[in-house]
Amino acid sequence: MGERIAAAAAALDGVEVRAVADANPVSRARIAERFGAAAHASWEALVEGGEVDALYVGLPNHLHADAAVAAAEAGLHLLVDKPLCTTLADADRVLAAAARADVRLMVGFSHRFHVELATAKRMLAAGELGDPVLAVDTIVDSAPAGPAWYWDPAAGGGVVQLQMHHSFDRLAWLLGSPVVQVQASVHERPVGDGPAVDVAAAVTLTFANGAVGTSAASFVTGYDGDGIVELAIQGTHGHVRIETWQAIEAQTARFAFDQRQRRDDWLGAELGEFAAAIRERRDPSVSGEDGRRALRVALAALESARTGAAVDVTP
Repeated sequence: MGERIAAAAAALDGVEVRAVADANPVSRARIAERFGAAAHASWEALVEGGEVDALYVGLPNHLHADAAVAAAEAGLHLLVDKPLCTTLADADRVLAAAARADVRLMVGFSHRFHVELATAKRMLAAGELGDPVLAVDTIVDSAPAGPAWYWDPAAGGGVVQLQMHHSFDRLAWLLGSPVVQVQASVHERPVGDGPAVDVAAAVTLTFANGAVGTSAASFVTGYDGDGIVELAIQGTHGHVRIETWQAIEAQTARFAFDQRQRRDDWLGAELGEFAAAIRERRDPSVSGEDGRRALRVALAALESARTGAAVDVTP
């Protein structure tokens, strides 16, 4: 993902890829050569190098906080891949460091920049669906293998932390209402030689506006599949069904339509918003607070799965 971020950034007017940090010497050399950038073996060296104005943090989840705090203290603007971090205490550290340094902090909730999600957001914000009553979100993913930390709960692995932050953020964003209660169940099993980890989760959500929803996700390594990322939202006057990256279907009291796309530069749109926020000295449209809210829901889901009880997450 880091190389894709670098390519999208390099394609923007007024943006240059100046440095890359990667513990893997092969990928580090390849990416640095591709973009004519300095190569560092650690994020610490990159932060201290003085070559950049802004930093993308795509480290394993449990390493996000220390790198983000150090970068903010060095005066660097931050795009942190989701999740923001793995604990609320770390989230507060990151937000406080960014505020003290007056740097922009954006969380990589890329789904907000897909054209079909943007269409749904406009419809919901305009009241075309009436009052939201139900949201159903599904993420089914697979891969033949993955980094070992993906399956290490201590490193922020597991499907809830790896995948479901997208769902928790996009549902609250689309409905224009935060989650206030969480009830969850998970399926755990070891992957490879690691400990048991959540590879599937089903979460029931209650929103502040009274709507209810479900978020279900799974991530396994037994095969290489195309994945399913689908979302349906119904309001009192209509509904939408979204196949992420592909299409949106809508029916309302006034109209019905299907919208499909052949290409969508969502990553360019995300990086463009980050660069614009820096230039315009404003908060990005996806803030550090958004990242903290999604993290709070994810941690509540894990707590609910552990205890069997609903967890209150009222802001």
